Amino acid sequence: MRVPNDLWDQRIVEVCRERQRESEFDRMIQWLESLPPNAERFADQLVETHPILWWSNFMGCIQAGLEECDEEAYRIALKFLLDDLKTPFGKIHKRQFLKRFRRQRQLISWEDHRALSAVYERLSKLRYRPQEFDELEKLLAELDSDSSRAAH
Repeated sequence: MRVPNDLWDQRIVEVCRERQRESEFDRMIQWLESLPPNAERFADQLVETHPILWWSNFMGCIQAGLEECDEEAYRIALKFLLDDLKTPFGKIHKRQFLKRFRRQRQLISWEDHRALSAVYERLSKLRYRPQEFDELEKLLAELDSDSSRAAH
């Protein structure tokens, strides 16, 4: 019979959370290494040493690049959405990228539209849809509307 021990249970939870964080950091590093070398320019000005804050600031630089219709920022943001990377504040960054995609729809090619549609299909089958699902749905509706208008 197991003797209840709140301190031991709490320590187990802390260790599990720490391992999950380490796993997230490993995935983030691998993902960053998969980016093209010129993506480093988005991180050039970052001085933050805490990994989560650095990551968040890096994503902020990508968002700023999207506002300026930067093709490289678009490619990085699209890769982040398609790879469905689980990161600190990932849901927030995904929603922000999708909102900026809605404002810069001219960057989205037909192939990218299809890839985003595949993500939508996958997410729509989940029992609990992630927060970015609604933004993706709005983006695809606008892209479909744009393409139907162009067809006429």
